[in-house]
Amino acid sequence: MAEQENNSIAKEQAKAKPKIEDSINEVLTGEARANALDFVAFLRANKMNPAWSATNAWAANYKGKRVCWVRIHGGADYHGLEPNEWHICFHGEFIGEYADVISADGFKKLADAHIKYCTTCAGYCPRGKAPNPTKFEKICAIWIKNADAEALDWAKKLAEAKMRAIVENKKA
Repeated sequence: MAEQENNSIAKEQAKAKPKIEDSINEVLTGEARANALDFVAFLRANKMNPAWSATNAWAANYKGKRVCWVRIHGGADYHGLEPNEWHICFHGEFIGEYADVISADGFKKLADAHIKYCTTCAGYCPRGKAPNPTKFEKICAIWIKNADAEALDWAKKLAEAKMRAIVENKKA
């Protein structure tokens, strides 16, 4: 039953390409809604407009380069989002150049809680294959689930780091 419902939502969204704010307002409530809307407003204010990419998932790009994804409950099951949950996902390719954002004293506990390190990625993940990998090269992704105010601040700093990498034409 849930799979049929998800397929129906997927077809509907594929046609409509809904604005993220509309879906957030339909799916999330309370603090989860407020924080998700806050992050989306930050993205838009910084020209990283989220575009629908999959069921309840939006990709934020800057100058044609991916910055992050924002997902809300109701999309792919492997994201593990329960009702009234959402997350921000940054992929790890650029993180090594901005290790200071990850390892800054104020954000150390957030990094420990939200960084997903490469283990096995079915062969498609270049980070797990890096020669002489460092701690930061082996980061697969950063998933910030149900961000509170502190985690939102960190997510914004990560997005700004990605924007700098794009502007400076570094590996972004």
